[in-house]
This record gives sequence, structure tokens and C-alpha cells, in this order.
Amino acid sequence: MDTLKLRIPKLRSGNFLTDDVIERYRRVERAIVAAVSEMYRTGTSMRKVQRVAAAIGIERLSKG
Repeated sequence: MDTLKLRIPKLRSGNFLTDDVIERYRRVERAIVAAVSEMYRTGTSMRKVQRVAAAIGIERLSKG
């Protein structure tokens, strides 16, 4: 198995950028989970849930 080394970019001030980026995506992920949970709770069909997910950029969404 090959190893992949990732380099984390730094800002000019010397701080790492990752915390801001990771937190932004966590908020987005939480919003998506909340939206899908709400659609499930209200009885929205899986096809409609998949259409909504596709509209916000999620290509695959498991029924689980």
C-alpha cells in the first residue's frame, strides 16, 4: 500500500488554515443532516429526498 503525504497550507502569519476550513464544512454537514432528518420525519419520499440532495450537490445518498 502506498503512503500519501499531505501538506497543510499555512497563512502568511504562520497559522494553519485547517481549523477554519474544517469548522465550515462541519456546519454544512450538520445542516444537511438536519434537513434530511426533517424530510424523513415528515414522511417525504426517498425520491424527493434524493432530488433535494442532488440539488445541493450530493450525488449519492444511501437509504439508510
